[in-house]
Amino acid sequence: MIKNPNNYRFCIRTFRGYECTDDMEEARQMAKKMIMDILTDKWSDEYWWARIIDNKSGSSQLWTCPEIGKWAFSRWLHLI
Repeated sequence: MIKNPNNYRFCIRTFRGYECTDDMEEARQMAKKMIMDILTDKWSDEYWWARIIDNKSGSSQLWTCPEIGKWAFSRWLHLI
């Protein structure tokens, strides 16, 4: 069964798909795991990102891995 991202508080998206959860800490861990899967599959570093979308507030946060072992993230922003 496919998860409907609108039924969850957070949706974590990459260019390869999405995951959903109601827990913020779990959303962060999912974002990191999804980025690491992309990195492990040897995609270019331009794809080492995940967007956490808060369906309640409409804001989102971009997580990136600028280099292996380092994490960076944006402020919460209202993106289109």
